[in-house]
Amino acid sequence: MDDTAQYWTFLYLRAAGTLHNKTIDSARAGMESCSDLLSQAQLPHRAIQRRLVAASEPGAAAALRCYISHQIVYTCDDLVAGFGSHGFSRADLLPLVLDDRSLLGERRDRPPSAYKAFATTVLETFDPQQSSLSTWTTRLVRQHKELNDLLLEYGVYLVSDWAILNDTKESQLQSALGDFHHVSAVELDQASALLEGYHAIYRYERLQKRQTGRCPAPSADQLQRIAIYLDEEYSIALADYQVMQRLQTLAQQLRALRIYSRSKVLPAASLDTPNHSLTLDNIPSEDRDLDGEEGRYARFLAESQQEFLASLDEALKIVIEQRVALLKRRKARGAAPNEMPRPQQFLKGLQLFHCLGQTMTEIAPQIDCSRQDQVTTLLQLRPLRTDVRHQMLQLLRDRILPLAQNLSDQFSSPAALQALDQRLAQALEEEVDELIREAEVETNVRRKGGPLKSRFARHLCRYLDQ
Repeated sequence: MDDTAQYWTFLYLRAAGTLHNKTIDSARAGMESCSDLLSQAQLPHRAIQRRLVAASEPGAAAALRCYISHQIVYTCDDLVAGFGSHGFSRADLLPLVLDDRSLLGERRDRPPSAYKAFATTVLETFDPQQSSLSTWTTRLVRQHKELNDLLLEYGVYLVSDWAILNDTKESQLQSALGDFHHVSAVELDQASALLEGYHAIYRYERLQKRQTGRCPAPSADQLQRIAIYLDEEYSIALADYQVMQRLQTLAQQLRALRIYSRSKVLPAASLDTPNHSLTLDNIPSEDRDLDGEEGRYARFLAESQQEFLASLDEALKIVIEQRVALLKRRKARGAAPNEMPRPQQFLKGLQLFHCLGQTMTEIAPQIDCSRQDQVTTLLQLRPLRTDVRHQMLQLLRDRILPLAQNLSDQFSSPAALQALDQRLAQALEEEVDELIREAEVETNVRRKGGPLKSRFARHLCRYLDQ
């Protein structure tokens, strides 16, 4: 079996906060009761854990505590990998959950009943018949109150979109969307219908099947039935992928209110939210000496954000139309008479990949391709992103510089204007590169389905929808 050392090496924090490991002899001895299992190649961890739980001896318990310590660290690393860009690190999380020192042979200065380590709770509540110890540990780490309180301070709320929608009452939409997000009455009505459809299909089936725990993403069949429900009950015509997109948008709006209600902290800003400063905010303050012109600068930030998104939309339109025109000029070699036209293959492939999160293999038969590499060649995602980047930089430089000139009278001289132009060019290039890098990383990571969530993907899907 792989990784058996996790059952006799114990991870713990020293007083300075550094992570160390120690070999625990009693845990290694406890594993001897599983020696017959360990001789089998690639044995699942659950078989080992069942044996250790059944052993009911100190060595077996020590082995399980060692394993828990590794899973705690892995879970914290996953949280940092997923959300660490909000400003926290592993060093912030581990002290809250990696607090077990029972295997270090230290003398306690207080009675054992005065403190219960997190690992003790994990072990006491673990049922090997219901789940693996890694799954159970991960679940309890992500539900840990103090850890979640800390994450809320950084604008992170560890509940899935689907769980948020599942337990949101329609009566709560007014405060979430009307009062907090200030959406129009029409948008509020549509959101209410969407949530009703989600509850009528998704939540009803969970209740019928007595499902508890994690809320997975809606299935393709559920999305289709929600779309049918909206059409029949409210005459709202949406494709399956549009239902998915609108559900996720609604969940993010509800998430923002929950984070703010609990911590008075707004979710981390992005270029899709107002008041984001671009990386233009990195221009030194002495170069934009506002001196009472804060309102002018605030307008510049808001207008810059709008121009950034508008430039992304326009760049996507230009590049996709150029690609479609090129495909129209090229005649498919050996194409069957009833084969889907190449431009239509291209557009549908983009939509299936970005808006539904399908793999190239899944897309191939839907666009009359026999192999996934033909889809890759048709879509050419990397050159597509490169062309969008080039178009955005051209558009933004002409749009942002005039806005920046209005910041202060000091930019009226040719020298100051040239210096500002150079700084803006660098700032815009960094911001556009970050947008493209975010999209590239997302497409390279193996996904389990569902639409891509990067800014690039969301705006591309919006364009394809229109």
